[in-house]
Amino acid sequence: MRGKQHLLAFDPVNRSIVWSAKYQAPGVSGWSKLAMGAVSAFAYAEATNRATNSAYGSSTNRWANADRWQAIGNYEAVAGKRFSATEATKRYAYILTEIEEGEEKGAGIVGVNLDTGETERQVLLDDKEPDYKVDEVTGRVFNVKKKKELIVFSVE
Repeated sequence: MRGKQHLLAFDPVNRSIVWSAKYQAPGVSGWSKLAMGAVSAFAYAEATNRATNSAYGSSTNRWANADRWQAIGNYEAVAGKRFSATEATKRYAYILTEIEEGEEKGAGIVGVNLDTGETERQVLLDDKEPDYKVDEVTGRVFNVKKKKELIVFSVE
C-alpha cells in the first residue's frame, strides 16, 4: 500500500503488516517562515488598529476583524506547507523527503524497495517541487528544474 509519504506491505494470509516506512515531507525553509511571520504580524497589528478605531458592528470593524483572521491564516498556510512528489516503478517507490549526501542536506528522493521496504536509493535534488521521472531500466532519474534545465541522476 502506498500513500504520499507512507508505504507498507500487508500479508493478507496472516493479516499482518510485513514492513512499514514513513518519510517526512520537506517543508518551507526557516527563513521563509520568519519573513512570513513578520509580514503576518504587521498585517495583524494594522488590522487590529483599524478594528479598535472603528465602531463595533460596523462594516469597517467587521472587515478589519476579517483581515486579522486572514493574516493568521496566511501565516499558517506557509508555516504548515509540505511538499510531496511520489512515483512508483515496478520494483521501487520514490518519495520526496529531506536527505543527506555526505556534507550536503536538502530535498531529494529516496527509492524504497517494494519487496523489502528498505531504502536502497537516494538522490539529492535540492528541489522541493521536482518534476521528475524515473527510468528503472537505465537506473536514471530525470528532473526538469524550473521548466528550463534537464538534470540526470544515476540511482544504481
